[in-house]
Amino acid sequence: MYAVETYAAVRQFVFADGKSRREAARVFGLSRDTIAKMCRYSMPPGYTRHRPANKPKLGALIPVIEAILETDRTAPVKQRHTAKRIFERLRDEHGFGGGYTVVKDHVRIERLRGRETFVPLAHPPGHAQVDFGEAIGVIGGVRQKIHFFCMDLPQSDACFIKGYPAETTEAFLDGHVSAFAFFDGVPLSILYDNLKIAVANMRGWRGYFGFCETPQVLVNLTRWVRMRLRVALWRQWKTPRRRRAALLALGVSAPLAKNTAASGYGPWRLIRSRGPSAGLSNAYFRSLGLPSLFEAC
Repeated sequence: MYAVETYAAVRQFVFADGKSRREAARVFGLSRDTIAKMCRYSMPPGYTRHRPANKPKLGALIPVIEAILETDRTAPVKQRHTAKRIFERLRDEHGFGGGYTVVKDHVRIERLRGRETFVPLAHPPGHAQVDFGEAIGVIGGVRQKIHFFCMDLPQSDACFIKGYPAETTEAFLDGHVSAFAFFDGVPLSILYDNLKIAVANMRGWRGYFGFCETPQVLVNLTRWVRMRLRVALWRQWKTPRRRRAALLALGVSAPLAKNTAASGYGPWRLIRSRGPSAGLSNAYFRSLGLPSLFEAC
């Protein structure tokens, strides 16, 4: 097995320096299969057994062990077999000539298989969950039902809640706008708990819900989403040279593209300047098939 330093040197030679795997095999004195393996894994993967180890002495008695453990499932705890007791029964009743360690290891594996297992719930950062809830509140001395919009970030347990008089489309969209402003960002994905409003088709909302009273909610949401998209694209370009080339390809003039790409301001300020606004315009997003929410209604 090769050291981690060798893996790092080979991967640096191939991925960072742009050399071929054939040349890496010649320089490092390794076979091409080994170079391919080092390019596939960032660290030594270690030995992996492809098939279970043979147990010539215990193999024929495995059904006996399984039968004993199955009987123990319904037996009182104090009357269940220990690994040592199973070993003694195999030795005395079946003439087992192997050692105790082999039996103990097999019993441990079988007991782990029979236990109830739980899949850990993992929440990577940058993802959110949305749901509506109901509560009874007293407003102005009047007891009434309140519908509250809740957006939660499970990874950090950060939560945003806003109350509304009814669970409507206006409340649904306004809750998103308010939550995005509260978190100062837009999640990578949002999981909805079977909300009818959330699963409705984006196109035709106004005709489906009769929604025409508060178009500014859709306008604000569209502005925020497109601003977030502009920031993401700007960050993907990374270097001033790539940013200048991208702005020129989007039709921005050469002097403006050069000044914008060389600016030291952060992306949230730069996307409001003339260069990104002209290149990453609303017409550009419409050409990608991303019309505004208000236009899609």
